[in-house]
Amino acid sequence: MLSIEDVSVGYGMGDVVHNLSFTVAQGEKLCIAGPNGCGKSTLIQALARLLPYKGRICLDGVEIKSIPRRKLAGEVALLTQIPALYFSFSVKHTVAMGRYPHVKGRLSGLSKEDWDAVDSCMEQMGIADIAERPITQISGGQLQRTLLARVLAQFPKVILLDEPMNHLDLTYQIELLEHLERWQRKENGVIVAVFHDLNLVRSFADRVLLLDNGHMAALDTCDRVLSGKEINRVFEMDVAAWMQSALRRWEK
Repeated sequence: MLSIEDVSVGYGMGDVVHNLSFTVAQGEKLCIAGPNGCGKSTLIQALARLLPYKGRICLDGVEIKSIPRRKLAGEVALLTQIPALYFSFSVKHTVAMGRYPHVKGRLSGLSKEDWDAVDSCMEQMGIADIAERPITQISGGQLQRTLLARVLAQFPKVILLDEPMNHLDLTYQIELLEHLERWQRKENGVIVAVFHDLNLVRSFADRVLLLDNGHMAALDTCDRVLSGKEINRVFEMDVAAWMQSALRRWEK
């Protein structure tokens, strides 16, 4: 469904991501791992067409540069870290923003079908009871559920995640992963995720793309990448040994 061919991405001072090629199949969860500054978020932003890139990124065989932005927004959704809030929109109107790529005509409002979709997404995320509350007056976990409901309201084919778990308590992290997995199973959609925590990667990913200074160091199943030699080289430590040592402390 998602095909990346010889993709390089930079910020004007040279490339940060170098000549990456891989595919993500329908119904697959791919996590991008690597140390800080290796190009994980840069790649995610290119997949969302928020950064210019060289090479080809195709969705269902169509280069995303050729897809009108509004249409692309209805097919590829991005969930990032909780943003700074400057406007006190209600929860319901925040979720409703996810329907705008599907509105017919620039001056058209949301239809009954759109509002029904908004209500359904809020029900799925357990936030229907706070629908009228300003987003500046809800908890971090409720806000991230609201933002995920907005993503789901887009009815996307692909969900991109750029460290959305940062600053969330463990309970909310697990809850968010469970909601995403339910969406992926129901819609047979694609998820490409950047998680800072390798424990989250291990519990969530089908495959892992390991980056080293913007280059592909490994791409394989979660078990093979996270237990392999390349991850130790890239992180300059024995990752699995440290994780296992930490786990044994819980067994005492």
